[in-house]
Amino acid sequence: MRRVLLILGAACAAGMLSAAEVTDVADSFDEDNPFDFNLNIYYKNTHEFADIKREYNTLPKTYEDKDGNLYYTTESRRVETLEYKGNSETRFLRELVIAAEIGLYQDLSISLDLPIVLKDAYKLILENYDLDPSGGAIPREFSLINQNLFPDAASLYYNHKGVGDIAIGLQWAPFNEGRGKDEFSWLVGFKLTSPTAGIATPQGMNERVGTAIGDDIQQTGKSGNVGKGLWVFDLRTAVAKRYEVAEPYFQVLASLTTPSANSIIEKSRHEFSFNAGTDLIALEDLDKGHKIFFRVDLGMQYTTRGNAYNYITDARWIYDDIDPEALYGWVLPAGKDKYYHILPLEDPFFSTTFLFKMNFRIFEYFQFGGHASVGYRHKHYLTAAKGDALIREPGFVPGLDSEETPWLGASVVDQRSGGRILSESNLIVGWGFYLSGMF
Repeated sequence: MRRVLLILGAACAAGMLSAAEVTDVADSFDEDNPFDFNLNIYYKNTHEFADIKREYNTLPKTYEDKDGNLYYTTESRRVETLEYKGNSETRFLRELVIAAEIGLYQDLSISLDLPIVLKDAYKLILENYDLDPSGGAIPREFSLINQNLFPDAASLYYNHKGVGDIAIGLQWAPFNEGRGKDEFSWLVGFKLTSPTAGIATPQGMNERVGTAIGDDIQQTGKSGNVGKGLWVFDLRTAVAKRYEVAEPYFQVLASLTTPSANSIIEKSRHEFSFNAGTDLIALEDLDKGHKIFFRVDLGMQYTTRGNAYNYITDARWIYDDIDPEALYGWVLPAGKDKYYHILPLEDPFFSTTFLFKMNFRIFEYFQFGGHASVGYRHKHYLTAAKGDALIREPGFVPGLDSEETPWLGASVVDQRSGGRILSESNLIVGWGFYLSGMF
């Protein structure tokens, strides 16, 4: 322990400290470092757990008094019913990211990210049902199945995998070289993600558990498509300052998106994030290039309203045997692709995440580590409330997405009316590891 403390003290006095992880860049064309190249391989897993509910308006009960006059014993009210319970998980994402960074000149670098989606699976298990004498599932009166939101009375499980959208970025850390224990490091960065991957569609996600409408459902679409058809512009800035064995930081990020010509997203979403944390250095030997450090981080994110790939995306897929406008009055987007693959218009939400990461550097050239995170997303609607026959927001489906719907009655038409879908008890758990080569 004494040797570790001596090394840390010498490192702080040297004035040549490596930057915090969020402000570090590949650094080329220095006097003792003419070229910098980093190659990183990340393996990430994300698990999402949620309860899916439906909101509807109750019908007041009426009775007659002794004179035959009607009176109400129960006022109308808005209630929620649990439709799908994320008992195991509602989504599982596994991906491999290959990232390269090259130092252009001193504290300016360029990066290239290639994500490979190994598995992107959504799963909804039928919860609101009864069993008939033969053991078959009978949807209850207020089930999503009876709302004709789902094309068949079965649980849903759909999966995507393939090469994702490629991103290229620039990072600049102007004070990185001259920093010492009395200086701070600052980074500004920009990343552009282009829609290079094939567009993921609900039709291509279908892998039904139960009775399907037709065998052709299993054979249509391309499960290898994982792109959303979006141009994504990521802006970030981060500041850090070293204090002995700790280097606290804060970071601000904005992710702005716009649909490409082929995207089935009409109204894209934006994300704004703030996170703060610190690197904690357990060992740093500048002569041998060894370093062991940990990172703790607390982040907050706001996601705006827009079309979304979420838990009920596949449920809204329209197939050839259905004329939604004639049968249900659904006015869907023009064009065949968007007609079939309408995406829900999800309300905004806040998220918060806590991250813990371990990092081990060996001989300056290799670094590896792992991370674990847990996050919570606040209760929010998966379907929009605004829209009508004249002014319709992208992805709004009349009769399914409005909160001003008729009371549910015994008729099939009334059962189709209303019932916005919402998600609550949203828990997001992530973990993974990485390997980096620094040359």
